[in-house]
Amino acid sequence: MELRISGRHFEITDALKEHVKKKTENFEKYLHTIIDVHAILSIEKYRKTAEISVLGKKLKITEKSVDTDMFASIDKVCTRIEKTLRRHKDKIKTHRGKSNVKSSGFVQDDISEERG
Repeated sequence: MELRISGRHFEITDALKEHVKKKTENFEKYLHTIIDVHAILSIEKYRKTAEISVLGKKLKITEKSVDTDMFASIDKVCTRIEKTLRRHKDKIKTHRGKSNVKSSGFVQDDISEERG
């Protein structure tokens, strides 16, 4: 997973970089096929905006959050992305689970025993 952090209208501090890095490391526990994570942090007057895009295999998630504190904005957007990744993981898991049950030989054995 490649992490890119961009700042608009201000210099990104080391504390912000570490905070984003720590929060985005949790994404891999939901999905291992994440290719790129791009965080765009911007400041406009009193609004601190954090926008994070996650690019993976057959997946693109983009979330944006605005708050008065940059750290709070980052936390909000990361929880939204984690929620979306969790839903995506459950969807894949459920879909794969249904196809395995249909293709198993146990169902065919039970049917042949009932007929015979």
